[in-house]
Order: sequence, then C-alpha cells, then structure tokens
Amino acid sequence: MKALIEQIRNGDKQAFETLYLQQRPIFVNWMKKKFGVSKEGALDVYQETMLVLYENILNDKITYFSSKINTYLFTLGRNIWLKKQRKESRETSFVLLDKQGETGSLAFENVVAEEDSQQSSELEEVFLSLIEEMKDPCYSILKYTLLFGMSGKEIAKQLDYKDVNVLYIQKNRCLKKVKASIKLKYKKEDF
Repeated sequence: MKALIEQIRNGDKQAFETLYLQQRPIFVNWMKKKFGVSKEGALDVYQETMLVLYENILNDKITYFSSKINTYLFTLGRNIWLKKQRKESRETSFVLLDKQGETGSLAFENVVAEEDSQQSSELEEVFLSLIEEMKDPCYSILKYTLLFGMSGKEIAKQLDYKDVNVLYIQKNRCLKKVKASIKLKYKKEDF
C-alpha cells in the first residue's frame, strides 16, 4: 500500500483511478447498508471521500495506512456523511440516524471531544487500528458496531449473547480498553 501512495503522490493518475474503481463498489454497498442511502447519495459521498484521500496523499498527511484502506475510507466517508447530516439537521431540525436507529460514531464521539474533522479522522484511524489489534469478543463487537452499523440485538444474535444488556456491558468495557490504549500510546498533540 505504501508503494501505491508513492505512485499517487508522484502523479500516477492510473494508480489513483485503479484504486478509485476498486474501492467504489465496496464503499457504495457499505454506505447503502450502513446509512440506507441511495446509490447516488453513496456515490456523492464516495466522490468527496476520494477527493479528501487524494488531497491528504498529495499534502503528505498520509504516508502509509496503519489499517486497511477500507477502514480509512469508511471513516472518512462516515465523517463526510455525518457532517452533511448535521448540516441538514440544523436546516430541518431533525437528525437522521442510520437505518438501525443507532450510529456507530457514538463510540468515536465519546473518545473525540473536538469537532475538527481532520483531527477526528486521524484519531478515528488510530481508534480503528487499535480495534483491529484487539482480541474477541472486543474485536467482533466493535467491528460489527462501528464498521457494519449493526444494532445491539443483531450483534447479540450474531455472537450468541443471550441478553443484549450483557453485550452492552462488554461493549463499554471494550471501549474503555481502546480509550486507555489511546491515552497510553498517544499524546493529545499527536492529533
């Protein structure tokens, strides 16, 4: 992946186009499933996401991915989508949630107090990479919650929890572990 970033930074438009076309169906399907948006809406968010990625590569804000590129794109896309929803919310006085009635970003909002989207994106990338390092059940619970936008009931069923409240308790423990890891490994100035 580092070689791909270098190719894009050096002006290889074919490398970016290949990445763009490769990631588009994955991203669009994720957006449709997670937020219940139309294909056109998902493509709109994808376009903005790829522009941010491209600018971040050219401006040396990204030199490598500490997690999968999908994780990074999903994080950027989710931020863009939520920003659009906040804007619409102010205009229409209601908040649109994902189709399960929950939003996986709540976990991030508990960790990230600042509204600055670049800082939030960087912290969320760190957050997601820490999740990928975790063992089960934390890995599965947080992955299903944040990346797939599954509800507590769906996750409890998927992971064979008999009581959804036990799942919520475990999820909170997992989030505390991630927060503690962030505090140990990083300083506030890093973001």
